[in-house]
Amino acid sequence: MVTQALAGLDVDPRRCVMVGDRLGTDIELAVRAGMSSALVLTGDSTVEDMFAVPAAARPTYVLDRVDQLIPSTAWADLGWNETGATR
Repeated sequence: MVTQALAGLDVDPRRCVMVGDRLGTDIELAVRAGMSSALVLTGDSTVEDMFAVPAAARPTYVLDRVDQLIPSTAWADLGWNETGATR
């Protein structure tokens, strides 16, 4: 599914990151497509779940929150602090 969508956009899956909160769907989709992946721990899967799957099925990155994808330089511009709230 993601491979077809990216092909239609002429985007190489190896230059993408799939972000999701489920190992069995989001992260698996990325692994099968040859993409990097980021597991966000605010949803379905936990760190314990991640270590329970084979290394090849684990995400490339693990994030506590999805806003951690935003560069820290942008956080300052947005007036955010480490909790994501405005100052």
